Amino acid sequence: MSKVIELPSLAVGLAGSIEPGSETIEAIHGAGNMRLVTENQIARAIKYCYETHGQLIEGSGAVGIALAMNDQLSGDGNSVILVTGGILMRRSLKRQ
Repeated sequence: MSKVIELPSLAVGLAGSIEPGSETIEAIHGAGNMRLVTENQIARAIKYCYETHGQLIEGSGAVGIALAMNDQLSGDGNSVILVTGGILMRRSLKRQ
């Protein structure tokens, strides 16, 4: 098993340890159309939702918005993004 280096992230709900015997790595390798966003893109999505819609969302919930804001969604143009919130420190808003 490869060593996983965990870094601080606004998307703490998507981060986490990978324990021995976990099926996480296998599931990731089997996932199609994997997309990545940066911490700055997540921060901008959080800020956008707060400033535009008055919604304070958490980093993990902002990942889908970050994908949309950076034209990384695929398909026929119809998409659903699940947005969650509530667990966010106000200092996270100051990052952007």
